[in-house]
Amino acid sequence: MHYKMKPHINFLFPLLLLYIHFGHLATLKANKGCHIDSFKTRAPLLIYHETATLIYPEYNNKTNFFAGEILDITCPGARILSGGEQLTSLTTITCIDKEKFLVNGKTTKWSQIMCSNDVNPDIQEIKYNELSEDDPNINCNDANLKIIKIGFKLTTDRFVDLIDVCFDSKIKLARYSFAKVIPNVEYRARNVSRPGFRQDDLFYRMGRSLRMIYRNNQATINAIVNLVDNSTKYVNGRTFLNRGHLAPRADFFFEAQQRATFRYINVAPQWSTFNGGNWNIMEADVRNYVSKNNVLLHTWTGIYGISTLQNEYTENFEKLYLYIDDNDRRNSPALPVPAVFWKLLYDPVNQKGIVLVGHNNPYEEINNQGQKICDRDVSGSVSWLNWDKHNVARGYSYACRTDDNKFLNLIFEIPKFIGVDLLN
Repeated sequence: MHYKMKPHINFLFPLLLLYIHFGHLATLKANKGCHIDSFKTRAPLLIYHETATLIYPEYNNKTNFFAGEILDITCPGARILSGGEQLTSLTTITCIDKEKFLVNGKTTKWSQIMCSNDVNPDIQEIKYNELSEDDPNINCNDANLKIIKIGFKLTTDRFVDLIDVCFDSKIKLARYSFAKVIPNVEYRARNVSRPGFRQDDLFYRMGRSLRMIYRNNQATINAIVNLVDNSTKYVNGRTFLNRGHLAPRADFFFEAQQRATFRYINVAPQWSTFNGGNWNIMEADVRNYVSKNNVLLHTWTGIYGISTLQNEYTENFEKLYLYIDDNDRRNSPALPVPAVFWKLLYDPVNQKGIVLVGHNNPYEEINNQGQKICDRDVSGSVSWLNWDKHNVARGYSYACRTDDNKFLNLIFEIPKFIGVDLLN
C-alpha cells in the first residue's frame, strides 16, 4: 500500500502553527491576547479546542493566543489545579489578556494553573480494520502484529497520538515505531529526568521483569556462545546491550512527551557502542536537518534480522536473544538482538524521503552486499549526515532511497514510497 497524505484537521492545524511561528499571525497574537510559558513546572498540555492536537509554542518558547480564543488544557492521569481549586483532568479555558484566562467561570493567571502530578501517558491498541488507507500503519498487517498507540487519553474518543508501534507479539519487540518530528524541535525541553521504563504486560504475558532480562544480558549472551557467565569477551563495561529507543525522546518537544517514550514496546536491544555512536549521531543530524530546513518529518524506525556471535566451542554463529527459557516454550526464545536498525524519513510537504541504516553488531565486519538491507548506498549524496559510516564498533552505516528494491522486499510492514525525491 502506498502512503497517501490527505489534508485533515489534525495535520493542518499543527503545520499552520509551526510554519508561521515567525510570521504575521504570531506578531498579531504577541501584541494582543495571552502570552504564556509552556515549559513551567507541571504545566498542563495545551490542546486545540475539541480536538486531540497539541499546541506548540510559536517563538521564543512562548505560546500566544488571541483575546477570546478558546482552548482545552489537560493533565492526563492527574488533575488540573486552578487558583487553589481542583478540577478534572480536562477543561476548557478562554484567553482574557496577558497571563489571564477564564477557567471554570473564574479569572485565573497561568501561573496559578498546573497539574497536580506528572502527566501520565497511556496506550491504546488499534484494530487493523479501523485504519484508513492513508494511515501510516496500513501495512502493519500480520497474524503476530499489533498496532499500539502511545499518547495521552483525554476522553473515551479523544487521544493525543505521539507514537504508533507495530508490535510483534511473537518476538516481543516492535517491528517499528512511527512518530513525527516538528520544525521547532531544537527548542524542546532540555535536561528532562529519565523515568523508569514501563512494561505493558498485556503485550508480553511472560511473567518476567523486562528490566531484569536486559540487566542480565551478559550472562544470557555468554550462555548462548558457550562462555562462562562473567566472561567479558563480548559483554563488558564498555560494550553491552542497551534499551535502544526507536522513537527517541529528544525528537519530542514537551517533557511529558519525552517521558512517554520510555516504554519497552518502544525499544529494542541495541549494542551500547552503536547506541552512543553512529545511531546517536544520525538522530541528532535528523533533528538538525528538521530545524535548519523548517520541515516536519514523518519517521518510521524499525529493526531487521538477528545479530549473531560465534560459538566458542562449535565455531557456529549463534543467534542472540535476551530471553531464552527451555521451560517457557510459549514465549521462548524472545527479544532477539536486531542485526540492523533502520529509520525511514518522509517530508510530506516536499515529498522527499530517505532510509538510514545502521548495523547493530560491533563484532561483525560488513564485507559483502548480502549483509546489507539496501541495494545502493546513497549517503555520499547527503550533505547533512555526519556519522563515521564505516566504523563497525560505532555501527556500520549507510543510506538508501525509499524505493530501493532490496529494502522494499525486506521491510514489508511500512508504507511504500515510490518515486520520492531524495532527502538530501
